[in-house]
Amino acid sequence: MPVFAVNRSPKPMRNALSTPSDPRTDPRPKKMEEDVKLLRSELNNLRKQNTALNKGIKNLEAEIGENAFKRLVEQVASPESSLVEAEEYSSCTEGKKNYK
Repeated sequence: MPVFAVNRSPKPMRNALSTPSDPRTDPRPKKMEEDVKLLRSELNNLRKQNTALNKGIKNLEAEIGENAFKRLVEQVASPESSLVEAEEYSSCTEGKKNYK
């Protein structure tokens, strides 16, 4: 009579990338938990910063008026404003190069 039951399937082979057989010795879940905690705290910090920025934007809009705020947003959002900033920056650096 065989030692093993006839209907019992063989144990599948584990590949090198699978988890260790003993979960108590596997460091990955603990590391993942630490990463999740870190990501959650960073997300909370970003949410706080976002809330503060939104309050600042609302205060600025109330301070300068709705029409002036819209014009300011249009100026900043226009592609010409980024070109002007780049030209101003390059002219400043050219002046420094000429000064040396």
